[in-house]
Amino acid sequence: MPAENHQEACKLCSQKVAIKGFTLVLAGKEYKFCCAGCLCIFRLLYSEKQHNNYPPNTNKES
Repeated sequence: MPAENHQEACKLCSQKVAIKGFTLVLAGKEYKFCCAGCLCIFRLLYSEKQHNNYPPNTNKES
């Protein structure tokens, strides 16, 4: 039986993160994204919320 390939989910859209390099560290916590678009949108949303109960836990796992 082949080993299962565990991939993390994008913090914004929950798609599998298949490409390395789309990572953001906020308040000592690392967030991974599937693409530059999700990373940019997350940064915009995060800055608008000014750290008030944000980022939400959008991943189904955790």
